[in-house]
Amino acid sequence: MLRPGSECSSFTRSPKRAMLKMQPRGWLRLLCLPPRSSRVAQRSSTARWPRHGDTSVRRTSAATIRPQHRSCSRARCSRYGPSGRVWRRQVAGCGRQRGRRTDRESSQPTIGLRRSGTRAGVRCSPRCRMARRCITSSGRLDVWSRHAPTVPCESGPLAAVAPDSARVAAVDVSGAIAAIWDARTGALVAKFELEGPGWTSLGFSTDGRWLAMSGGDHVSIIDADHARIVATIQGPQIHAIAWDPAGPRLLTGSAVGDASLWAMPSGARVRHFREVGEPIDAVAWSPDRTVVALGARDGAEQVFDVDTGRLINQGNQLHSKVTAIAFDTASQVLAAGGASGAVVITDARNGALVTDLDGGRGVIRSMQFAPGQPWLLGASTEGTARIWDATSPYRRWSSPPIADDCDVVTALEPDSRFVAVPCPGHVTQVWDTAADRLLAEVPGATALGPGLEPPLPALSALGEQVAISHDHAVEVYEVPGNRLVEVIQHSSRISAVAFSRTGHDVVSGAVDGTLLVTRSGRAASLLAASGSIDAVGFSSNGHVVATDAHGRLHVINPDSRATIADIDVGTRIGLLRPSPSGDRLVAIPIPASVGPPILVDLEQNQVVARLDGHIGRVFNARWVSGDRFLTTGDDGSVRMWDGNGRPVQTYRGSSRLYDAVLDPSGAFVVSGGSDGILRYWDIVTGRALWTTQAHKSAIVGLHFDGKALITRGFGGDLSRWRIDASCGGCSIVAIP
Repeated sequence: MLRPGSECSSFTRSPKRAMLKMQPRGWLRLLCLPPRSSRVAQRSSTARWPRHGDTSVRRTSAATIRPQHRSCSRARCSRYGPSGRVWRRQVAGCGRQRGRRTDRESSQPTIGLRRSGTRAGVRCSPRCRMARRCITSSGRLDVWSRHAPTVPCESGPLAAVAPDSARVAAVDVSGAIAAIWDARTGALVAKFELEGPGWTSLGFSTDGRWLAMSGGDHVSIIDADHARIVATIQGPQIHAIAWDPAGPRLLTGSAVGDASLWAMPSGARVRHFREVGEPIDAVAWSPDRTVVALGARDGAEQVFDVDTGRLINQGNQLHSKVTAIAFDTASQVLAAGGASGAVVITDARNGALVTDLDGGRGVIRSMQFAPGQPWLLGASTEGTARIWDATSPYRRWSSPPIADDCDVVTALEPDSRFVAVPCPGHVTQVWDTAADRLLAEVPGATALGPGLEPPLPALSALGEQVAISHDHAVEVYEVPGNRLVEVIQHSSRISAVAFSRTGHDVVSGAVDGTLLVTRSGRAASLLAASGSIDAVGFSSNGHVVATDAHGRLHVINPDSRATIADIDVGTRIGLLRPSPSGDRLVAIPIPASVGPPILVDLEQNQVVARLDGHIGRVFNARWVSGDRFLTTGDDGSVRMWDGNGRPVQTYRGSSRLYDAVLDPSGAFVVSGGSDGILRYWDIVTGRALWTTQAHKSAIVGLHFDGKALITRGFGGDLSRWRIDASCGGCSIVAIP
């Protein structure tokens, strides 16, 4: 228990976290909480710390602090100090003050702790009290409160402290009067009259030189050193402000939907993010100063680039009025709190939902992330401050997107450990997903013509080389790195390229029908088809497989250059999926062709079956176990087939599905599609089991790395997920 005048020595223990709790007699109780890696937590009567990595999607707060004194009924602000410790400000309503310590000089209720050897005066009028409690980097506790007789206080004012703790400013709840005090002496420095409907906002700039204050209409910019107004930002109805973390620029949001950036002290507008729209009640800067976020009354969150004013992403995960918004210290995720008491965490780069957090019933008024930690602190009007673990319950890692829309939904091979990520108009990235490591960035492929997709990149089996098509040549790059090691020339544009199952042999086809195989730098012609080569590949026994524009499938021995088979499959084929045993091949038509995939017997050199069942385009096929394989289609279904082309089971979703895989246990089919949702089905019954939002945009590829699931998004971004396949107590959303 802390008593007035005591020191908070336990706050100097860096592994711990702590919060303060007002006791009935006005004393402050210190709750020292364990580090986030601890599995056993100390508890308060209303709080618990969850185990790290708790798999709950809707996360409950790790700690909840509820004030017990009647006059401490509404928590308006909670923040982390420079050292990562918590301070919390409460604004109390009017009421009787009982059991208070009394200052002998003023005969008014007083709470005080010594600050750097001097007393920080804390005065509470019998009618109304405003208290601010701050844990400083030195480990001592500052508590001060001041009720100015000239400031009406029916509910409690909004206050701010200068970064150097030398000044305290407050705006009364009606937004009519603002004042600045000397925090050391408690002396009134200046008083200002404001105009506004009572939607108050207040804040010091990072250097403490400028103070912005508003009653809900215009914003007055005050030179804090000289206590005078130097600029006025005209409203109307400016409801939210946020200072640049490292400069004299102010972000504002208004009830008419305007969001602007202003330079100080001139008051000139330097960026206009939006002019009209839903009322904006919360704004925030990212700590790296590259983006800003707006929270609107309809629940929408928007993120803008500061330099260009470009809208980066927008979403509505909260579905209720946004009342507070904050970035984490790494500028990677964004927290939004609402009038419903709920909090959602989204990816600041693409807007994808990371997790949602259980709050109380009160309006979330303030939020802040702990420095260097994934803890989010929030305060609400129900009188509680909560700390949440803001990490995703499933996602363990993700890469930034290459672009907003790479517009590539297929791959030359089903995703595996080494992945080549194409993005037309941008670089092609090569990843080692087992190590979450970017291996290379090489130039992107050249399109075959206007409106035509460029050929897909090819990766060697061990990820040592990547082949990219550029006009009349195939360029082979070394991985890791991007050193050009070989160029394979054709007489016309390259239309398809692939590596052998082992080694670095390359087969490439062109629009003039030529087919080359290149070994150790030597290219040999295998075929001169009458139409463009659409797809190429190697079977597991080393034979070259190629399809042309006339619907012919050619099987060629690259050693003797002899054609083994010439099969009429009846449609143009764009993707080849040979079985691991090499005796079967699934041929997937190009997007413009009408017809189902074709199952081909490579031993008997004949068509086994047409895989009728999907409605519309089929995007992918993957061999999963024995002689069975999965196909995904435009109709929102995954279908399992046996080696003779007979349907085994159908797994139905609600959106276009691009890829599917079996989990390592063999018990579930997992798929991703156009809505960014991962879907799990029981492999035997086909019953839909769980869903979880993985990407904001489409999921175009996925595979398992051990027990971890790797997903690839429409923007070229990758994510690693850890979901317990046994799902004992699993809390992915259950589908009844």
